[in-house]
Amino acid sequence: MSIVAIQLNDQPLNLPDVTTTPGENVLKLAYDRKNWPRVTINNQNVNSVDGKTWKITLPVGLSTLRVQHWNDATQVNDTDKTFKIVANRPVPKPQPNQTKLGIVDLDKKPYVIMKPLIDGLPVQSTRTWVNSNGFKTYSAYNFTRVIEYAKNGVKPIFCIAQSGLLPQPEENIRAWVDAFATDADAALGDNWAVEAGNEPNLTHNGVGDYWDVKEIDGTIRTIRYIRTVQKPIFEAVKAVNPNVEVIAAGLSWDSATLERVADESLKYANSLAFHPYPNDLTIASTKRIAESVQTARNRNARIIFTELGMSRGKQFKAGQISKDAWAKEVTRLIEMCITEGVDEICYFPAFDAGTTNSPAALFDGNIQPTVFLKALKDGFKV
Repeated sequence: MSIVAIQLNDQPLNLPDVTTTPGENVLKLAYDRKNWPRVTINNQNVNSVDGKTWKITLPVGLSTLRVQHWNDATQVNDTDKTFKIVANRPVPKPQPNQTKLGIVDLDKKPYVIMKPLIDGLPVQSTRTWVNSNGFKTYSAYNFTRVIEYAKNGVKPIFCIAQSGLLPQPEENIRAWVDAFATDADAALGDNWAVEAGNEPNLTHNGVGDYWDVKEIDGTIRTIRYIRTVQKPIFEAVKAVNPNVEVIAAGLSWDSATLERVADESLKYANSLAFHPYPNDLTIASTKRIAESVQTARNRNARIIFTELGMSRGKQFKAGQISKDAWAKEVTRLIEMCITEGVDEICYFPAFDAGTTNSPAALFDGNIQPTVFLKALKDGFKV
């Protein structure tokens, strides 16, 4: 080869598909012959001033970059490479205090009771579970409580999932979701959202907690879920109301899998979802937050942490950490999310949910605030 190096914006260009930003991009070539290479964008020639640098202007969307080099000795192109470049407008990170707040299962108690307790917090959503009963017979959902929240600016996010979901025929999923979405649309108009599943990548010994497919590889399991469950959920919701946001199935605490499945997931979702549960605040652990945000930004998408918490329940039970110390970590975690530009976080749990981390609930059994509600307020500086 006569061209020995190709760089776009000072990064090696060695993949057939590249993502960048629209506008001026800088292409640099290093080659070992005197002839200048020929560069075209979308079949249009791009001239170089010095024979080393080309300033190429990319429109939004897909462009084709072709780099050729003529060999005088052989009278043929000894280099002819084509690259597909997608130029996306970057989505700016939300500024501090623009991260939206949701609370998981807040709607388990009436809005009139919870309103004075959450006063001052920027609560904009309540994420609530809807058990699809394996997408068998649809039983009418009681929207009474979430209607009151929605009227007061707290949008319900319905997570359609349950434990041990087995593969189902698409027509079963569509029929069940169509019935639910029709009722939700009648009750709430555009003021609701759907999370199309829960942690399909999570496995214990190769068997999923929420997606009962015996495949140890989290990426393969998740792609299969997206194509056979998330897709019909998305299509059924959009058929009822195209204005309703469909959030991808929230992935368990694995930013690498999120990156690998994001493109497939966004075919059948408006936003990505992630469930961070770090058990410490070391750089190695919390960098997954930044990675998940970058995965969304690279695809012009929102990222919603539809569950978020510090996984300290086992240490608390063993007497290795106090609630006060645990709460301080929660504050720092929320501050990190806001700094990194997470679009929305949904704190888990509002009340005792019978899980390992339930001691970190915002409210006790008498619906009184705990130190974790203060931690939430400290994180949002209210």
